[in-house]
Amino acid sequence: MKNKLITIFLLISAILSANSIFSFDGMPNRKYGNDLYSTGLGDAGINDLFRINTSYENPSMMVSANNVVYSTAISFGYQDYEDADGKTFRADGFYLPYFTAAVPIINHRIGIKYSLMASGNLDTYGESSLILEDETKLEYEEKNSIISNIYKIDFAYAFKNKFVNVGVSGNYYIGHRIHYWGADFEDATLIDSKYEKKELFKNPGFTIGLSKRLARFSLGLSYSSAVHLDGKSTFVYNHVPYEDILDEVDYLFEVPAKLTGGMALKFAESYKISADVHYELWEDTKTYDKNTFKLSAGISYDPLSGYGKWYESIPLRVGVSYRELPFEVNNEAINELKASFGLSLPLESPNKKIDLAVEYITRGDNELNGLSENSIMFSVGITGFDIFSKRYKKIEEKDIPKADF
Repeated sequence: MKNKLITIFLLISAILSANSIFSFDGMPNRKYGNDLYSTGLGDAGINDLFRINTSYENPSMMVSANNVVYSTAISFGYQDYEDADGKTFRADGFYLPYFTAAVPIINHRIGIKYSLMASGNLDTYGESSLILEDETKLEYEEKNSIISNIYKIDFAYAFKNKFVNVGVSGNYYIGHRIHYWGADFEDATLIDSKYEKKELFKNPGFTIGLSKRLARFSLGLSYSSAVHLDGKSTFVYNHVPYEDILDEVDYLFEVPAKLTGGMALKFAESYKISADVHYELWEDTKTYDKNTFKLSAGISYDPLSGYGKWYESIPLRVGVSYRELPFEVNNEAINELKASFGLSLPLESPNKKIDLAVEYITRGDNELNGLSENSIMFSVGITGFDIFSKRYKKIEEKDIPKADF
C-alpha cells in the first residue's frame, strides 16, 4: 500500500511541475514562500504587515490575520529553451505553488502551509547514432528525462504583541528525484537499453521569525534551519545482473540555512514600496559549494475599498527580482532575472478576493552557459476569510398579534 501511495504521489508531481533546461545540473526553480500578492510584486512584500499577508515564510506574518483566512493558487505557462547552436524548443508547465490557512485566538495565531520549495523537470528526445569498431553504424532514439521536486509543509504559531511579533514553525520537507535514460534501436535484433535512478528523501526543520509594524514601516526578519534530507535510492535496469538494486543511503540532498529580511514603506495613503533579501548558506552543505542571494523589490497601489470609480478600487502591483543560482554550467554562474505584474479583484463578500499575476523570467546566457531559457507564467489565486463561521441573521421572526373581535 505504501509503495502505491508513493507511486501516485510521483505521478501527480510529474504533472504538477515547474520545468527548466538546467534541471540536469540541479533544481533551478526555487520558491521562497511568497503568496500570489507577493508574486505580482517581484516576489517582494513577504514581510509586509500593512495587508493580510499569507506568505508565512516568516511565520510571524500570521499576526496580520484577524479572522480565519485561507489562500491558494495555481500557476501555468511555458518555457522557451535555446542552446549555443541556436536550437530552440518549448515546454509547458502547471503546478500548485502553495496553500495556507491561519486561525486567530486572541493574540495567538496557528496555521498550516503547503508549498513547492524547489524543482527541476525536463524531458529530452532525439535521434542519435553509434559507430562500432567494425564501422557498423547503429541508429537509435534517445530519451533523457529528470523529475525533481521538494515540497514543504509548515505547522506555524505566532504571537502578537506591542513590542515585537514572534513566530515559529516546524518545517517538514519531502522530495524526490527521478532520472530516466533510454535508447531505442532501429535494429529490432538489438536489445534496447534503459535505466532509472529514483531517490526519495525527507526530514524536518524549523523557522523562527520576528516582525514589527511602525507608523509607515513594516519590518521582518526570519531564519530557517539547514536540513539534512536522507532516504532511499533505487536503481533499475532492463538487463541482468543489475535488474533491481536497492541502496539504503544516509544522504541525498541538503536544504541550506537561510536568512530573510525585508521591509515595506507606506506613502501617499494607498502606495507602498517593498523590498526583501534572501541569503542561503549553501557553502555549509554537501549539495552546492557557494552561498547565494535573491533581491526583490516592487511598488504597489492598494486603494481604500468602496471609494472612487470601480477601476480606481482595483489593487495593482509591479516588481522585479534578481537571483544567482547555487550551481554553475560551463564553469559560469547562472543568473535569473524576473519582472512581474499583479492585481486583485475584490469579491462581493468583505475581505475576499481573486489575485492574478504574470511573470516573465529569464535564466542563463548562451555565450556563458551554452543554454538559456525565457518563461512566462500566469497565476490565479483566491484568498478568503471566516470560512468556518456563519453570518448572523439581523432579523428575527416575530409573532404578529391578532385583533380581538
